[in-house]
This record gives sequence, structure tokens and C-alpha cells, in this order.
Amino acid sequence: MKTSTKVIAFALTGAVVALIYFVYLDKQHDQPTAEQHDKDFKTALETSEAHSKELVCGSDFKDFAEVFTHSKAQAEYTQWPLQVTSIVDINSEPEPKPVTKWLGEQEMSMPLLVESPESIKEQGYEASIEQDDATSGHIMYRSPESDMLQIRYNFKRVDSCWQLVEIDDQSL
Repeated sequence: MKTSTKVIAFALTGAVVALIYFVYLDKQHDQPTAEQHDKDFKTALETSEAHSKELVCGSDFKDFAEVFTHSKAQAEYTQWPLQVTSIVDINSEPEPKPVTKWLGEQEMSMPLLVESPESIKEQGYEASIEQDDATSGHIMYRSPESDMLQIRYNFKRVDSCWQLVEIDDQSL
């Protein structure tokens, strides 16, 4: 299955489950009570979420990264607090000084990856998705001929699911 197909499948899973649920309701002769309707819908939603998580967690890193960069669920696949390194003082001597902080979800703005690799490439930058080994991988955005943009998003496989564990922003 192509990566773009997996992204679409991930995005449509909830809609399909909801559609199945409503077809099921339509076939029922008796109208469910509001309480039963809420319970049935919650069950359908939980099933949808479990299926979506299975799609994301069960994939190799490159497939996961494609889903992650297009997902509104980035916070769910991030290990909090998140290690964030950035250049604070680009004028420090002899080299720009990186500073590392551990930030909670409330301190970060979503989405964490604002641009997908495809849109980064369209803007003339380089983007790569690499699985480093069985339990780690990264997404890298960089300027081809300068340090203007150089951000590495590091991921680890935690409890059989990929998690963003660090953002290393060395952009100047």
C-alpha cells in the first residue's frame, strides 16, 4: 500500500466507522434511546481510534512519518515532556549557543511539524525521512546551502508505537 494511501486510510477511518454505525441505526426498527445512541457512538468511535492507532503504530518508520506529518494527532504520538534544542544566541562566540529545554504539551504550539516534507521540498528546501535502526528514526528539514533552516525531529519506538522524543532546531 502506498504511503499516501495509508495517510488517506488513516484520515478516513473515523468517517467509515461513523457511516457503518449510521447504516446500522437505519436498519434498526426501534429507535435507540439517547443514552443507547451515545453508548453505541462511543463504542464506534473507540473502535475507530483503536484501528487508527493500529495503522500508525504497526507501520514502519517512513509510513508512520508520512501519517504523523499530516496528522492532527501529533500530540498523541509525542513523548511529553519533549526535549527541544534551539539556537538562542546566534551571535555568541566562537559558535552559536544551543539551549535544551524540556517542554510540556501546554508550552508547545500544535502542530509540531507545521509543514509536510512535500511542502518543504516545494519551497526549495531539503526534507528527508530516515529510519536509523529498528527503534529510532528522524525527519530532517534543511536549507541546501546554508544553516538558515536545519531542524531534526527524532523519534523512538516506545511500547511498539513511534513517538516524537526530540526536536533539534539548529537553524540560524
